[in-house]
Amino acid sequence: MMIDIVNESQADLHADLINALGNPSKERDKSSLYAASYHPVEREKERTLDLWYQSLNLGKPLPTLPLWLKGDLFLNIDLEETYQQTCRGLRIDSASE
Repeated sequence: MMIDIVNESQADLHADLINALGNPSKERDKSSLYAASYHPVEREKERTLDLWYQSLNLGKPLPTLPLWLKGDLFLNIDLEETYQQTCRGLRIDSASE
């Protein structure tokens, strides 16, 4: 799982990963923030990558994405709830972020 929250950089880790795997990604707005989850699988003796990709928007709730562990085992990660719990634990006002 990858979450890109840096909006001042032109780096695109998602595109770099997809390109490194030999599956060039489509052009997208490099200024957009995103979260992505990846699941390498083998289907009909061919290796492929299942992908869950969500654009992020400032002020909007974060998505829930699967975190793949092994085989077909995964956990749905509620990124918004995780963020809110972290803010509470660190005593950060998430509304001001």
